[in-house]
Amino acid sequence: MYWLTCSLPLLQQYLQTLWQGRTTSVRCPIGVSRWQEHLELLVAAPGSSVSRTLLLARADTSTIPHPVPLDCAGLLLLGTGQQRGRASGFVRLPTTPLAPLHGIRLVGPGMPMLPLHQELASGLSPWLLAPLQSAATRWSRTIGALGQEAWQRLVRLRYGIIGVGRSGSQLAQALARLGVARLTLIDPDQVELHNLGEMAGVTTADLGQPKVEALATALQAATGQTLEVVPVSTSITRLHALHAVQACDFLVSCVAIPSPAMTS
Repeated sequence: MYWLTCSLPLLQQYLQTLWQGRTTSVRCPIGVSRWQEHLELLVAAPGSSVSRTLLLARADTSTIPHPVPLDCAGLLLLGTGQQRGRASGFVRLPTTPLAPLHGIRLVGPGMPMLPLHQELASGLSPWLLAPLQSAATRWSRTIGALGQEAWQRLVRLRYGIIGVGRSGSQLAQALARLGVARLTLIDPDQVELHNLGEMAGVTTADLGQPKVEALATALQAATGQTLEVVPVSTSITRLHALHAVQACDFLVSCVAIPSPAMTS
């Protein structure tokens, strides 16, 4: 596995230089870390005294630009035009044949890991990433209220919601519309007729379906963004659900509490 690791503020600095300048590429000094069959490119700050560099480039195609400087240990290509919002890359070292870059690790809130799915045989097939500039416009009012740093920290976390009935489904919908990209939904129940009046995102077509799966489909259709939803159709007391919440950064319980009349 080949990964590119960079702190979030440093990546933002390089991206700002790339997008606001007249150049189509920026050289980033990098270090290399190896363990077993893994290789990690560690992005350093500008001016660092390291010999290897990564070429951060923008282009309107997903194919590898030619020629790539021979002294570059790798490439991260960011799409423009019709390829806007897409990213792809590869690693090239003296002891390593040309190989696809599998993903990006961002050192920052939520510690997000962005996979890059590629097939070198047919050119680099880019991973769809929400465009930075369109995101800033889409959520400009929320960003204006919270601040860029606070908003980014919120949306990069993985949220787990236990119970997706009336309150849980509305919370999931609000988080998705806020720009949150990763949700885990946990509920063992199916959609019943009485859920249609108050549960967000479900219709008569969802009757009999697991609540978490029906809500996941509705959220992905409504937000129009790359939303990763993990539906867990089982009780939080089950081992599968406990494993799922271990991957979450923030948990919210929206489980209904039976009234005394219901339990008597």
